[in-house]
Amino acid sequence: MIRIKPIFLALLFFLMCSGMFISAAHSENLASTKRIVMFHQNVSWGEVKECAQEWHSSGVSVFMELPFINALVLSVPAEISSADLSADPRVLSV
Repeated sequence: MIRIKPIFLALLFFLMCSGMFISAAHSENLASTKRIVMFHQNVSWGEVKECAQEWHSSGVSVFMELPFINALVLSVPAEISSADLSADPRVLSV
């Protein structure tokens, strides 16, 4: 019984620590949302990536590339609206 107790305490400590990291990562994601940004058909994939790079300095990051539909899934900070993203003439819809 004495041997099981330290293993149990070590496991409990590990679970508590991992829970802190998970909650910190989750709270970071609450500050941003995922948006699907579709581009016009005549916009090349190079221009799509260029558009994403232009937004990178504002905290926007590419979550997933969808080249078969000429779109990106972006992780967008809460302070940037869909209207801000769709103001680009290359963007078809957000």
